[in-house]
Order: sequence, then structure tokens, then C-alpha cells
Amino acid sequence: MLPYPKQRCEGFNVVDLLSTYSFYQGCSITQNLKLHIEQHPSFANPSSSHISKFTFTELPFHVFTFSIPKMSLHKQESPITIVRNDKNMGIFESQNSSPNLSSHESTLDGNNMHTVSSEGSGAYAEHGPGIDHKIPQELEIQSKPDLLWSRVRHTMREPFSEFFGVFILILFGDGVVAQVVLSSGEKGSYQSISWGWGIGVMLGVYASGLSGAHINPAVTFANCVFRNFPWRKFPIYMLAQVLGAMCASGVVYANYKSAIDIFEGGDNIRTVGLNTSSAGIFCTYPAPFMTKTGQFFSEFVASTILMFCIYALQDNGNLGSGNLTPLGLFFVIFGIGACFGWETGYAINLARDFGPRLMSYFLGYGHEVWSAGNYYFWVPMVAPFIGCLFGGWLYDVFIFTGESPINTPWMGLKRLMPRGLGSKRVDSAV
Repeated sequence: MLPYPKQRCEGFNVVDLLSTYSFYQGCSITQNLKLHIEQHPSFANPSSSHISKFTFTELPFHVFTFSIPKMSLHKQESPITIVRNDKNMGIFESQNSSPNLSSHESTLDGNNMHTVSSEGSGAYAEHGPGIDHKIPQELEIQSKPDLLWSRVRHTMREPFSEFFGVFILILFGDGVVAQVVLSSGEKGSYQSISWGWGIGVMLGVYASGLSGAHINPAVTFANCVFRNFPWRKFPIYMLAQVLGAMCASGVVYANYKSAIDIFEGGDNIRTVGLNTSSAGIFCTYPAPFMTKTGQFFSEFVASTILMFCIYALQDNGNLGSGNLTPLGLFFVIFGIGACFGWETGYAINLARDFGPRLMSYFLGYGHEVWSAGNYYFWVPMVAPFIGCLFGGWLYDVFIFTGESPINTPWMGLKRLMPRGLGSKRVDSAV
């Protein structure tokens, strides 16, 4: 959805238009892409850098096509096309007013740009620094696929992506806890648990890249606040994440049921809070000595670290990590678990804790899954949201220079005020 009507886009500077669009869509226009556009031959003349014709198509790729008058290399107007998928933007130049994306090849990421222009039999290519990473492109982009399931998948691809991202996360996370607990430490240790959760997050992010790989409702919430991720998607993402966690914990339970029966002392025995309890496999419970304030603060600190590091890894204006972001997140989760995980189990994720907790309740662990730890269950549901908000706020206030409500007047608070409130009042002389 465009930030303003299509007809008002004409006459705008290209970089300003894309920067505004990227802010409203929750993505970012990288410095390399901005520099590439500004140095493009079509924009060599500053007086010819404004749009005369503009079209926008919302397909699996967002396609901008616009024309620049009086180009330095062309006697007549030639369309320039910007193509953005969920992560990146690329620029094409073509003599065709309606570009056929299958005839072009674009490779880019946050640190690299590769442009190909196809004109007849000749072609030129420009390469930025780094390694090319291809954008997955269909030979034909169809807004309405023919097959029923293809239409369902096209409509639900983002929720499906989040579902399976969290599903993989919980498979590895709860799986490693089950192996360590049920073997009484013979087949792993606490460090094994940190490794398992780190690997689960890394692979979950790889699996859910299409949706942005949030795999955490608190991360989705922070992106809605600071990266202008659409609020309408928040409940859909959250539901998909919780369902993914529930289903994965059910699979882990089914896989380890025989071992759980032996560990608990019978196939109908399911307990919480005892030395032989297996409930801790599925969700987090605090150490007995923890106060309610300590429980909340532990989850708050871990969630703050998580969100701060996520934004640091994604920020191309900082060092950035590009396609190595999942690996970076592996070390973030491993570090949080190794350094801050003992007291509460570092849930830092409503879906990761509430989904398996609900599943364990249905599997026969009883009301104690809610009352244990002085009704601890609400802490990992609330603290991650506050911690992730604070972590995102810290990063944007002190480091981030891109599009964010923090980098607007009054740190975004002015947007919440009625029009005209706070502006200087000018009284007319009588």
C-alpha cells in the first residue's frame, strides 16, 4: 500500500519516494541501493531526477515503474523499475514499459547490488562489493494462481512461514531439554540445552525467512512499533507462532512418551515441580528461590538483549550481518542461555512458553502448569513484550539512524497528538 495516492508520486525524487515507501512497509532502503540509484546514469543530471510517470504493482514482488525525463544517456523517456521482495530492493533498466522479470537477473542483499540491463542482444552489468545472493524469482509472477491450494498458499504463506519457523524452533529446543532431563544428564548437560535452543532459532529463522522470521510475538510487536510492520498482521503472526509451538511440543511429547513414562514412574503419572517431573521439558518454571520481581526482571533483561541484538544484526548502517543473521542469532540465543538462563529458563518468547504450556495442560499435567512458581505463567507472556520494546527503543535512540518513529519529532510522540497541538500559535492582531 502506497503512503500517498499514486498521482501524488509524480514529481517526487526517486530516493525520497523509496525511503518513504520503505518506512511505511517496514523495510529499509540500504545505503548501497541509495548510492546506486543516485549514481545511476539516468539520474546523473540532478534536474532530471524527478518522476514523470509512475506505476506500482503489488505482487509477490512489489514493482515500481517510473520514467525520468531528459535522461543523460537517453533522448527519450525510458522506464526504470524498482523491484522489492520482503527483504531487499533491486533496480532494473529496460526499454520495455512493462518489464518481464523473468528476462532480468538481480542479485542483492544488504551489502551488495548487482544490476543487469537487457537491451536487444547487448547487456551490461554492475557489481557492488561482496558476494551475490539471488532473490528467488518465479518465471511468471501471478497475483492469482490457478490451483486452489496455490491460492491458499499464496494468501497464507506468511502465517505458514511463521508456523513452521516456530515449529522447528520448539522441535530442537524442547527436544534437547527432553534428552537432557530424561537421561538424567547422561546424554547432555545445561550447555547442551543452550546449543539446542540456539540451533533451533537459527534453523527456524532460515525456514521462516519469507515472513521476516519473527518467530516471536514480542519481536513482531516491536517491529510494529519501531519498523512500521503492519499492525493488521500482528494477531495473525501471533496465532501462527503459538500454534506452531503447540504442535511441535506435541511431537516432542509423542517422541519421548516412553521415556517420560519411565521417568515419571508410570504412564498415567504427570507431575510438575518434583525431582521426577517432566513438565519442565515443555515450558519454563522459575528456580524456587526467585521472587516475583526477580522472575520478571530476569525475563525483561534477556528480552531486551535479544531485541537490541536483532536490530544490530539487521542494521546495514551498522556492521550488519546480511545472510549471516541466522548464525548471529544462534550466538545471541546461546549467549543468553549460557549467561542468563538458569533463574527462569529464558523463555523470552510468549509462543515458546505459552504454546507448549497449553499443550502440556491438555496432555494431563494438570492445573499446576499454571499455578507453579506462584502463578509464574504470566511472566513469560508479558515480560518479553516490555523487554523487546525497551531493547528496540535503546537501539533506535542511541545507534539507529534509519527510518523509525524514534527519529521523528519528539521521538514519534508528535504523531499521536491531534493536528495543530504543540505547534506555535499565532494570534492575529486586531
